[in-house]
Amino acid sequence: MNSQHSPKRRDFLKKSALLAAAGGTPLALQLASMSEAVAQVSSNDYKALVCIFLYGGNDAFNTVVPIDSSYKAYATARGALALAKESLKPLGPVISGRQFGLHEKLDPLAGLFNTDGKLAVLMNVGPLLKAGTNGGNWNQPGYEPPKLGSHNDQQSIWQSMQVEGATSGWGGRLADKFLQSNGTASSFTCINTAGNAVFLSGQQALPYFVYGGGAAVLESKVFGSTSLPAVMQEIATRTSGVQHLFEREHALIMRRAIANGKTFNAALPPEEVASGFDTSSELAKKFPLAMQLQTVARTIAAQSTLGVGRQVFFVGLRGFDTHDTQISRHDQLLGVLGGAMKAFYAATEALGVSSAVTTFTASDFGRNLTVNGDGTDHGWGAHHFVMGGAVNGGRFYGQAPQIRNDGNNIWFGNQDAGNGKLIPTTSIEQLGVRLGRWFGVPENDLTNSTSGIFSNATAFNLSTLDGLLR
Repeated sequence: MNSQHSPKRRDFLKKSALLAAAGGTPLALQLASMSEAVAQVSSNDYKALVCIFLYGGNDAFNTVVPIDSSYKAYATARGALALAKESLKPLGPVISGRQFGLHEKLDPLAGLFNTDGKLAVLMNVGPLLKAGTNGGNWNQPGYEPPKLGSHNDQQSIWQSMQVEGATSGWGGRLADKFLQSNGTASSFTCINTAGNAVFLSGQQALPYFVYGGGAAVLESKVFGSTSLPAVMQEIATRTSGVQHLFEREHALIMRRAIANGKTFNAALPPEEVASGFDTSSELAKKFPLAMQLQTVARTIAAQSTLGVGRQVFFVGLRGFDTHDTQISRHDQLLGVLGGAMKAFYAATEALGVSSAVTTFTASDFGRNLTVNGDGTDHGWGAHHFVMGGAVNGGRFYGQAPQIRNDGNNIWFGNQDAGNGKLIPTTSIEQLGVRLGRWFGVPENDLTNSTSGIFSNATAFNLSTLDGLLR
């Protein structure tokens, strides 16, 4: 922000933009993009983080499945939901007697893991208040996050480390550290293609909302009139004779949002720059993850034109709350996920930026190992993917759960919170810190117990994921 603005005015501007972002229209959402010029950025050291959020709580137990001696216990616990062992796509060699396979619809990712080494699996990740032990302490109070099982709250905790109502997320707080270096392009630091989400809201950074065709702007025609858009724009951006502070600041923000939209859309290359995405099938239209990731790839292709050196992206795939008809619904969703992720990695390779783009999945929570008929209930820990040219892939990170069958129960031993609800062994903070280090955020900004982005990070072993990224 320019030094001529007082703290009170800066605060007012930010709150005005946040208020606008809470509105429902695309153009109103773009009012969040109100960062002002600071300094010209050098885009030679470009890096991007891409979060793929699986809304509803992905069933990790039918995503990454044991194909070792644990398979029998898995199949018994899952009953009608158990995936046939021969349908699973084996991942890597047997290590210490353990081996896992991917759901067959994720076959596009199997090659990225086994052959290319550009995909890693994070075992049993989730929100934790503190680290546990193998001494049976998992079920004691103090480990479980608040409101576990609530979709809205757990989405917020994954994205912000706080329950619903949080005003900033860790993606936005990572981006805060690069607003000045992104200079005039700071409005395009945080790009959201999935709708409102706290993940990209920082202390200063705010999400810029982009849709399939680019940034939202006033159409050339409104209700069939070619003159009405110009009139609407003139009214919305008028400052002459305006006395009320809110009206004046709203007009300035609106003017900046319109200018940003034109800048962004002019820089965005055509879809052909990122080909290979299925955006036209009926399934792709129903679950438009491929379109979102294609838009992200096109935006990355425009980074040098925009002059941005760091970017954080948020995309989403909805439908994972599979309390019933899970087999058919999960098949569809994982098919969409696998195809879109593979196409996105191929696009980053074609653009020559694969080592500069790291993509990871996240979700509300995992689901229980036990079933409720033809679906599963809300769980806790889950397995996730990290993909990119900088990933030391073809490996599993974290602690793989062991399904146990003692004759009476099939469970996870002292990692079980009841009904096959898996207690995480790797925290969100451990993942976030590792991603933040790769992104270039100073250690103190990441882990300081008072002011750090992940202020609870030192409660965990932060070396667990050291080898994940180059």
